[in-house]
Amino acid sequence: MKTITFDKSLSEEILAAFDKTVDEERLVVEKSNTKQKVLTPCGEEIFVDEFAGIVPGSEVFIKSDLISLMNFSKRSL
Repeated sequence: MKTITFDKSLSEEILAAFDKTVDEERLVVEKSNTKQKVLTPCGEEIFVDEFAGIVPGSEVFIKSDLISLMNFSKRSL
């Protein structure tokens, strides 16, 4: 698995590379349909400030809170 580390100020640019954007509520959404929110594996919406990354080979988005990161690390093993 490759890892890219980025400054939080670049979150929107990273999302744009995956055809995502941020709506007026600051939630991550599909660029082609801004009514369609991006969800975590647990079905939660993600605010851009919570965005931690995307799993390679899929579009599994991860929040930056401790529980989400711990769950992701268990799935990655």
